[in-house]
Amino acid sequence: MPLAPTAKAESNEPLEVKKEPKNENLKDLMRQFYGYQSTKLVAGMKVRAKWGNYLFTMSQDMLDIVPSNVALRDDLKPQIESEISHSSGHDVIVDGHSLAPNEIRFCEASTILNTGYSVLSMDWADKFLIVSQLVSDIDPIDQNTNINPDGPGLLKVYVTDLPQVKLANELHFPDLGSINCVKFGPKGQVACVFSSGRVGLLNYLPKNVGSYKVEAHGKQNENLGKDSIEMYMISTIDSMARSICWRKEFLVIGYDNGCVSEHNVDEERLKENTHTNYVVQCSSSVITRLTANRTQIFSTSVDGHQCIIDINDLRLTEKVYRLKFYSLASGYNKYINSFLFADDQGSVRIVPALRGVYSDMSLDTDQASCGSVCANTTSGTLSQHTAEITALATSNSHPFVVTGCRHGSVHLINACRKALVTRRQKDAPTECEVWRLECSHLTSEYRFVEVFDTVSKLKPNLNQLMPFTVNISETVWQPNGTWFAAATLSGLIRFDNVNC
Repeated sequence: MPLAPTAKAESNEPLEVKKEPKNENLKDLMRQFYGYQSTKLVAGMKVRAKWGNYLFTMSQDMLDIVPSNVALRDDLKPQIESEISHSSGHDVIVDGHSLAPNEIRFCEASTILNTGYSVLSMDWADKFLIVSQLVSDIDPIDQNTNINPDGPGLLKVYVTDLPQVKLANELHFPDLGSINCVKFGPKGQVACVFSSGRVGLLNYLPKNVGSYKVEAHGKQNENLGKDSIEMYMISTIDSMARSICWRKEFLVIGYDNGCVSEHNVDEERLKENTHTNYVVQCSSSVITRLTANRTQIFSTSVDGHQCIIDINDLRLTEKVYRLKFYSLASGYNKYINSFLFADDQGSVRIVPALRGVYSDMSLDTDQASCGSVCANTTSGTLSQHTAEITALATSNSHPFVVTGCRHGSVHLINACRKALVTRRQKDAPTECEVWRLECSHLTSEYRFVEVFDTVSKLKPNLNQLMPFTVNISETVWQPNGTWFAAATLSGLIRFDNVNC
């Protein structure tokens, strides 16, 4: 039943719209991210007190990037006895030095690795870094947006004893195609999304150093060679898979028809083909990215929809917001209990994990109208880059976020300070540009420009044309949170250590 009109509306006088106060109460701000339980509010205040004062300035208490020779604890060091000595790929010239495939170079505060081919995706678990690559005979300096993604797939597994990085395994997929997305599972499994739209699962990585051929389970079970391993192919719905993530021990898959499904990938369930738990329609277009915490799944799609799926009750699935832009990267930050996503206009936005509460994070005081399921809130921008953001990674050890852009820059952001502190201190810096990768088509040489300075809030320049090979394709944090890695389409991966 429609509501009765007010007396002021009957007199055809405009209604007064009361704006929320610019500096809302701190308790209301904390409830927006942590809810109403006193224990969670106390935990949130501790996070704010501990991490809210990290500033990105050269003269104050900043988050220093420390030299790469900082020793890790003995219990974190892997025992590397051997490595693959020969591997295919392309040489890359970086800062005047030629790097062969899988060769590393130590810089003052970082380690640079040449993987040999363009990096499509990567993930880091324990001491293992797994890298998905596009195998091509074309030199990375000549790659462009028309590269063929349907070539043979290649996964490289590196053992990290930073600053040392050594190649342990090469996994070749001659029949399944290139791998657009790869994710480690909680028990060491490796899930892959192929360019053909299929999803595969490796239950283990080879224990011995060497190159292996990966074949689909059931194809040649009786004739597998010693250098071959099996991959289970996940039975999906009648649509092409585009993205994956893990929610505890369950594998979540997003499709090009806008559906999201969750699977119990226990080996017995895989053999019986009874592994699908549920399927939810989240959008009418391609699911571009999935992120999950213990009880929720956050999806983004090409049509601009962001959706939160409540695992405890699928009826509570909500489309929390719709933008005019699509997102290529997302993550979950447990310290501010929020999902983060980057749109193609250079902004990083926050969606509090509390059901349907969306924070527009715009610079002005305009509120985001999110429909009947969303509360109107006002907040500041988490980050505004000058180019399209192609990679975003959050850490389990601190509230810092690392992002990568299409024009080759990598940024470090203090999400806690921006979300919980700086709406009272607008001039306080919350992010910095760590470095930028540049490329010369004239000399076929790359160089890293060390920036590490506070960046101003600039509008993205959509007409900015940069070489395609400096595109940051993926960023990941080491599980202990002290190192992060950024991969590029040139095949270079750079590791940086932060003092936090």
